[in-house]
Amino acid sequence: MNHRVVLVLACFVATDLARSQDLMDIEEEPPAAPPIVELIDSVTPDGGARQSLAKSLASVGSSAVPVLFAALGPASPLRDDVRCEVEQALKLIGPAVVHGHVLSRIADEPDLEIRMRSLRVVGVVGGRGAWSVVQKILTDVHEHTLRSATVSGSIRIAVARAVASDPDAPAAISRCWSDLHDSWRPSILRALSEAGTGRATALLVRLADCDEQHRAAALAALEKVPLLAINRLDPMSWRRLRNRLESEDANVRRLAAAIVARGHDVDAFHELVVLLEDEDMLVRRGALQALRKMTGFRASADVVRWRWWYEQERGWRYDDIDDSVGLLESEDPRMVSGALGSLAQHRLFRAAFLADVHHVLGHKDAAVREIACRSLAALGSPASAGALLLLMDDPDERVRGAAHAALRAVTGLRHGPDRTVWRSALRTR
Repeated sequence: MNHRVVLVLACFVATDLARSQDLMDIEEEPPAAPPIVELIDSVTPDGGARQSLAKSLASVGSSAVPVLFAALGPASPLRDDVRCEVEQALKLIGPAVVHGHVLSRIADEPDLEIRMRSLRVVGVVGGRGAWSVVQKILTDVHEHTLRSATVSGSIRIAVARAVASDPDAPAAISRCWSDLHDSWRPSILRALSEAGTGRATALLVRLADCDEQHRAAALAALEKVPLLAINRLDPMSWRRLRNRLESEDANVRRLAAAIVARGHDVDAFHELVVLLEDEDMLVRRGALQALRKMTGFRASADVVRWRWWYEQERGWRYDDIDDSVGLLESEDPRMVSGALGSLAQHRLFRAAFLADVHHVLGHKDAAVREIACRSLAALGSPASAGALLLLMDDPDERVRGAAHAALRAVTGLRHGPDRTVWRSALRTR
């Protein structure tokens, strides 16, 4: 059957069934809707057809939600690729509408299966308010609350998705953290880590600071936070993390060393050098890796050597940096390229000249722009992402390639060379 015909029929059936549903009592289970499920699933695997399906179903509006909701049920025969488009249709209709439908369905609902199916849909749609709906679904006569250890892994995943998508979730988690059952904490911490938002990242820092029992777990989650998010932590958060370098727990010291290195906390340099002589072998190894990451200097675990290097670097910072930065204004492309190469070797104090290197990205010589991209990749600052994004449309192919490689280096993201995808990813983060 032609996919356009299928779309028209699917929308017609969705509207008709939705109108019929309006006449039913709200507490009754919506129809399983075999006709629309079969119609939806008959759409060809062609991506364009599936995207048209999502838009067409969403165009029906809120009246289609009950039928789409039923189509995602556990007994539904939908192919995985089409199921994704049905989920996308629910997202297009809007979280507020879907959440309202879910709340009306689970009001005084004793059937746990219906609640669990509702929870999965909320996890898929996400958005503001998802966390409060999740809490409502998990609070029933069966005591499936956030304090319960008996909720299945798939439900925890749904909650994690809600956490990742709801900007209000971190505040809610902060309020109920002490009441969570221990079995919930790994899922919640992982969700906060994957969310990659400023609020979620700041919450992980607070949890590591106030919850001694789960401090290592919170730090382990923080270690995996996207670079763009961890780069936005405020000075107070970094002071809290530096304090963890002196923890009595070796695992906490090791994790804190890795985090301050990822965040390029220059003020932690001397504490990391001290950890090179820590009593724990893993802490010593982690401190060395952290120092190398922050500086680009590949010295061994020799405390004297690292302190000597720091004094040399600090001398350059105060006495010679102006000469190197000044060369970036030269009319000679070779002089500019040489200065970029020199600056790229001074990773520790990159904040002092990063804006000057960004300016060179607009140089008229394509070879200079390419070298500037490579220098920024070596410096590794997430603050360069916005400037590099502009070069994804550069007329020179080599410059575009260097900008793409640099974006991957400074963000930790692994998207392809599509500027639209990168712009969306950077805006989301």
